[in-house]
Amino acid sequence: MILNVHASRIQITELSKDYVDRRIEFALGRFRESISSVTVTLEDTNGPRGGIDQRCQIRVNLMGHRRPVIVESTQDVLRAAIDVAASTAFRAVSRQLDRQLGKRRVPSEAEVFAQAEAQAFALAEAD
Repeated sequence: MILNVHASRIQITELSKDYVDRRIEFALGRFRESISSVTVTLEDTNGPRGGIDQRCQIRVNLMGHRRPVIVESTQDVLRAAIDVAASTAFRAVSRQLDRQLGKRRVPSEAEVFAQAEAQAFALAEAD
């Protein structure tokens, strides 16, 4: 898994790069064999004006897929934006790989109950 970190309108320190490396490895490390590259773009959208403007975009290129998984988060603190985007990337990549393997989502108890209730109702109407 190749990791690229880019910055736009923001000064990125070595400490920030290390934090991104650790956070991406923690979030996506289990999918290492399925990921060809990850690109993280950090940006201060408003510049010196401040506000909720620290953006983190994560682009994950999966092996065997033409379209990458792209997630982003905008927060007031850069680390929070990185954390939210990494968590979202984990869920998105996991979902994409499950689809590729043909796994289906496990229905909740409420969905199972509603389906059973609908089937019972249909059987009662048929009689």
